[in-house]
Amino acid sequence: MRKRFVSIGLAAVVYAVISGGQALAACDCPDLSLDERIAGSAVIFSGKPLMFAQIPAGSSPFHSEQSIEAPGGVQYDVITLFQVDTVWKGEPTRRIKVRHDRSACSVDFKPNAPVIVFAEADSTGVLWTRLCSGNSASGDAGYEDLKQGLTNRLRYN
Repeated sequence: MRKRFVSIGLAAVVYAVISGGQALAACDCPDLSLDERIAGSAVIFSGKPLMFAQIPAGSSPFHSEQSIEAPGGVQYDVITLFQVDTVWKGEPTRRIKVRHDRSACSVDFKPNAPVIVFAEADSTGVLWTRLCSGNSASGDAGYEDLKQGLTNRLRYN
């Protein structure tokens, strides 16, 4: 009987590793250099998330902003409002809104936790970021090196 439980447990662990590996493989990001991430971004900044708003498909929590009204093609988009500290690429600003989705491979910003965000603009001008954009949160390995690399490569705004 004990042997059977060990076999079932071992099978469960193997299944979890295999299925987890498949989930992680789906989230694998291309290995891009910093210069490639810079080139692919419309805006690069550091700041702290202030507010999160989940957007039901086809609507916006910021009704006065027509550019946000266009749905992003994701069923439940999220807009994060950031207090900006440094802008390396894009127009200098104090606050900025960036859209992202809620999926297994999406970014996960923590309230008031400093982060570097690489955002691209869609055809309507809405800024988007994704897991593979190159974002980095304070405390992540390489966060300070990324800040220094951006400052060395780009005009400091």
